Amino acid sequence: MTKTILKRAVAIILGASLASTAILEIPSVTTTQAQAASKIPYSQYQSDLNGVNNALKIASAYVRGNVIKDLPTDPQAAYTDISFPDDSFYGYFNDFGSYAAADTDEQQSLNSFVASYKIFRSRLSHAYQIKLDSMISDVQDDIDNAYDVTEDFESLGATLGDAVADYSSHHDGVAKPVTANSKSSYISKLSVKRISSKKYVKIVGTVKLYKSANYARIKTYKGTKYTKLSSKHTFSKTVYAPKAKTVQVTVGHYSHGHFTSVTSAKTVYVR
Repeated sequence: MTKTILKRAVAIILGASLASTAILEIPSVTTTQAQAASKIPYSQYQSDLNGVNNALKIASAYVRGNVIKDLPTDPQAAYTDISFPDDSFYGYFNDFGSYAAADTDEQQSLNSFVASYKIFRSRLSHAYQIKLDSMISDVQDDIDNAYDVTEDFESLGATLGDAVADYSSHHDGVAKPVTANSKSSYISKLSVKRISSKKYVKIVGTVKLYKSANYARIKTYKGTKYTKLSSKHTFSKTVYAPKAKTVQVTVGHYSHGHFTSVTSAKTVYVR
């Protein structure tokens, strides 16, 4: 069976699946982007980059060594920069197609490429999904029949680059990463002891603060009490709880009847 007959068979199958749908046009990629409604989450950028990195591990050493430099390093340019080659997904996929076309292990390159495509596929337009699925079939056909893959592989890389750039045009760049305080406030010392004929429990503690706090909240079976922190971030409170078995303490900010914790709760057994 010739390459032409095989491609015609693929076209017939694809045509049948689209018979009940409207014909879609492949949108052109321009440097002018539409007004976007949202940003691509930074976590999505990280996921995409990690996924493509892992997919690249499947590729041959030849392809991997030549295209790894094109992986994005700046999240703000990762999806939108369509210069070539450059450190963006657009430049990466274009370069991948060119080097894969010259690779001796064509199947290995295709497997790596398809793994990357799957990362983005669900977010690409339906038109691009259809086009890329068909192009991948063409490259697989080339490999299976020992045809020249150069033209089809280069076109495949360029098209996926265009598709990702088109996806990004519907977003207003990449959101900034959410930074969390690496240091958490915590209760560093806490002592509990019975006093006054064991009917009362005295709670004394010290807290290490990285966020503002002004009260310690103390819970026993008798209910909840609050005590103010000193300027040295210490607290002391005596509560009536003759049958208390445990005392739970949390430090936080108390104002107008509302308490917001800044430390995790610490529980101590009463002896």
